[in-house]
Amino acid sequence: MSVTEVRRKCNISRGSRGNPEKVFRGGSEPIADACFPAAAPGVAECAQMLRKLLWTGLFSALGAAAAMGAHRTAAGIWKLATGEEPPERK
Repeated sequence: MSVTEVRRKCNISRGSRGNPEKVFRGGSEPIADACFPAAAPGVAECAQMLRKLLWTGLFSALGAAAAMGAHRTAAGIWKLATGEEPPERK
């Protein structure tokens, strides 16, 4: 999507809230702020809660994947070093 398309879609003129070129090219202002500058009260809080929830989910998933990878790696090293299966949890 080009800057002109973003400007047209979000109904942004050059002199309006934020510079569309800056918004489109990764400026400090998210494109949603440029498209919807006057959000209804409460929408910002919901968006912030959703961002926190998504961050928590992403962080948890990556943590679980890292733990599983570490367990497999440690088990492989144990097998190579001792020639036997790693101890089981009880």
